[in-house]
Amino acid sequence: MGCQQFALRVASTALDHHVLNVADVLDDFVGCALQELEMQAPLIASVDADMEVISRIRIHRNFLSPAALRAMKQYAQLLRLE
Repeated sequence: MGCQQFALRVASTALDHHVLNVADVLDDFVGCALQELEMQAPLIASVDADMEVISRIRIHRNFLSPAALRAMKQYAQLLRLE
C-alpha cells in the first residue's frame, strides 16, 4: 500500500508542476494575444467598409488565375440555372 501512495504522490506532484507550467505559458500567451488584438482592433473594426470598397473594384481577366476564371465560369452557369 505504501508504494501505491508514494507513486500517487509523485504523479500528483508531477501533474501539479505541469499544470503550473502550462498556466504560466497560457498567461504569457493571453497577454501577447490581447496586446496584438488591441493593435489589430482598428483594422478589424474597418473590415466591413473595406469589403464594401473592394466589392466595387473590377479586375481585368488577364490578371485572374485559371482557378479564379473557372470559379467565375461555374458561378455564371449556376446563376443561369436558377
